[in-house]
Amino acid sequence: MALTQDELSAYWNGPGGDRWVQQQEVLDRMVRPFGDAALARLGAQPGERVLDVGCGCGDTLGAIAARVGPSGSVTGVDLSERMLERARERVPGARLWAGDVGQHDFGDERFDALYSRFGVMFFAEPERTFARLRKLLASGEGRLVFVCWQVFDHNPWATVPYHAAQGALGDAVGQGPTETDEGPGPFSLGRRDTIMRVLGDAGYTSIEIAPFEHDVVLSLTGLDEATRFALTSSRAARLLAGVDDEQRERASAAVKAALTPYCVGERVAVPGAAWTVVARGE
Repeated sequence: MALTQDELSAYWNGPGGDRWVQQQEVLDRMVRPFGDAALARLGAQPGERVLDVGCGCGDTLGAIAARVGPSGSVTGVDLSERMLERARERVPGARLWAGDVGQHDFGDERFDALYSRFGVMFFAEPERTFARLRKLLASGEGRLVFVCWQVFDHNPWATVPYHAAQGALGDAVGQGPTETDEGPGPFSLGRRDTIMRVLGDAGYTSIEIAPFEHDVVLSLTGLDEATRFALTSSRAARLLAGVDDEQRERASAAVKAALTPYCVGERVAVPGAAWTVVARGE
């Protein structure tokens, strides 16, 4: 069942936001190559005004600020106050807003570009929110650029630990959580036709979608860290709710074994697949 906006806010101001703050360096390392691919397509220029949607702990704010320079501006918006607190520490003086970007009152302010690194998949009402964002674009060269995951089944960084844990637990979890790519959630925009439909319904034109594949680095210090991360920060974590210590140890051993082929030295890197998207409002 899709989460409501209130439930999403509670999650990102609770366990979801806490996890990102606690594991900010690891998570940023994992997704930075994908965000950089979208930044390349953004092509931000000195003097431009950019809105970073779902800016989280602020990793992309500094990167955008460096591109637009002192004559430009970057504004961050995110549901999570906890993550924005970290962003304020990392990017002192940044202009940050907390709340639902689809509800925030921007007044007469307009932006040359809208950017998001894995933030737009969590909209409770994607068509409405993307339409709201479109109205924030300045005329002419205004564009929306984002990166989102492809479907769950195309992302071994998520499927490998999930299926290993599920197999190890067997009847203890049954089939586990229902695995759909319907939103809001990390894989809700995983299909090209879904992106085209949602953005088209929101009034965007000239929609360009390109695949981007890159390893997701789960650990730089070996399999134990990668296994701990996979069991606390992916869909595999949901399988462990309510299991006993013996079952948890069994799942952990299975996940570690499944990740072993992806370990070279101390680096554990598993393939990931995303889309980079560019769309214009006129």
